[in-house]
Amino acid sequence: MIWVVEEDAHRDWAPDELTYLLDVDKRDLHFHYTVYSKTKVTTENVGRRGRIVFGKSHMKTVLEEELKKFSGKLLLSVSAAPSIRDQCRSFALRQGGKVDYFEHEFQPPKLRGPDEDKVPIVV
Repeated sequence: MIWVVEEDAHRDWAPDELTYLLDVDKRDLHFHYTVYSKTKVTTENVGRRGRIVFGKSHMKTVLEEELKKFSGKLLLSVSAAPSIRDQCRSFALRQGGKVDYFEHEFQPPKLRGPDEDKVPIVV
């Protein structure tokens, strides 16, 4: 999971869900997550499968790196600003069937203007 947050408080939105997913996957260790934070000053690992990174995520680069880590098919499940969804969808289409793309019914509220990409996203 790739999660981009604008404010530190947003990191508290999903700890129960993350804990549940990590517990369900404790035998296979497939699930891992990276949080991109504009307010966290340093990059740090969180347990064996989590990482908090300072700075903006570049979705194309992030997705290319994630795809290199796995063999077989990858599910790309997206809840994000429209421009991020477009980037993710375009990436999935270019992978020749290796990536399944799913867009959640719930999407973050759209912001107007150049700040559109500043909403929290979960990929």
